[in-house]
Amino acid sequence: MSLAIGHFAVGAGITLLGYQIVRPEIRRKVPNKWLMAILAGLWAMFPDLSQFVKRLEGFHDSLWANIGFFHQIMERLDTHDSIWVSAVLVVFMGTIVVSLLMSDIWHFLRKK
Repeated sequence: MSLAIGHFAVGAGITLLGYQIVRPEIRRKVPNKWLMAILAGLWAMFPDLSQFVKRLEGFHDSLWANIGFFHQIMERLDTHDSIWVSAVLVVFMGTIVVSLLMSDIWHFLRKK
């Protein structure tokens, strides 16, 4: 089982990384990249709802949980809820966030 913050970081990080990779014409059509990243992070944690909704227990333990940004794969790789694994994933997400912020600042200053 992986910590929730690790799942959130993977979902948000992959979404922001994908946002950064796509062409600028497509990027301009996205209304709010930060909201999109938060929603993706929450989607990555969706299979963990089984802790609160008992009907979803089978979903959490199935391969279908991988639609939540590789949720089941992360659960099997990090069986001990390692803080270090989650910390590495948060640093991964933080690096992408900082690079996006720097890119936004760069484009803002170039327009002036």
